[in-house]
Amino acid sequence: MITTKEQLLQITGLNLEEIVPTMEEEQFNLYLEKLNNFVKKYAEQEILINELKESKNYDLLPSILNNILDLLKEIHADEQAKNLQAEIDKLKNNIVIDLPMATSPLLTLTIDIQMALYSKNEDSTPEPIVPEVEQNEKTLIDILAVDDTAFFLQSLKSILHDAGYKVICVKCGQEALNVLNDFAPRILLLDIIMPEMDGYELARRIKEKGETAPIIFLTGNSKREYVLKAIEAGGIDFIVKPINRTDVLPRIKKYLG
Repeated sequence: MITTKEQLLQITGLNLEEIVPTMEEEQFNLYLEKLNNFVKKYAEQEILINELKESKNYDLLPSILNNILDLLKEIHADEQAKNLQAEIDKLKNNIVIDLPMATSPLLTLTIDIQMALYSKNEDSTPEPIVPEVEQNEKTLIDILAVDDTAFFLQSLKSILHDAGYKVICVKCGQEALNVLNDFAPRILLLDIIMPEMDGYELARRIKEKGETAPIIFLTGNSKREYVLKAIEAGGIDFIVKPINRTDVLPRIKKYLG
């Protein structure tokens, strides 16, 4: 698919409102190359960060974060760059940072970019989703969420309930399939990495049941193969772990209104 200017303008982590509309074709294509480069290079830096987390040796962390900072400036991710610079400054002052929370917005950005570059979805402003359900056949709910981590699921449930959504949370794919016998969700939130049945397989099984509710995948990984496989499985968006209210709710409202 050919990425359009309108699709790029939907990526909230990029400051493109005054830049992209005035780009000539050659400039626009060069910018798309920069975005592709960001996706590739960030994935390499993410591997290094994960290795540091496992070894608990953070000596190289400032250098890695500075590399990411340079990439962010290249693609006009001004707010992201500002926030990352603040985390780097903490490290300079020997202040311990919450690494997952510091990198979560970066994961979100790189996945959003990949969705704009690789997704087949041409409608950047979707209408709120209201499935056609016979009232006596199934009970309509807003969200069915599936994740095998109890703490994450409880946090997600709390955020969604507080926002007024009718939500059912379950811990595995089979439980989700059972719920779909009696309930009709307007949208599905599926974790990708789960035992016995991963999110991709669950998405396939859900479609085999004739369900048409759109799918948002839950992930802590921005690798290109994960994103592409999720798109192929029918994913329309991602929510990145660890979650926070300011990221989750706008994504849900985007589709449910």
